[in-house]
Amino acid sequence: MLSEYIEAALKRATYEILKNGSFYAEIPGLQGLYANAKTLEAC
Repeated sequence: MLSEYIEAALKRATYEILKNGSFYAEIPGLQGLYANAKTLEAC
């Protein structure tokens, strides 16, 4: 059940490429949750 919730949340994630070439992601509705990494897969 938890994995289904996580998968659904990740489908709503938004990604953007930053000026330094790294990736930034957040999930709307989950305040304070974000990721930043060198690759999209890691993000």
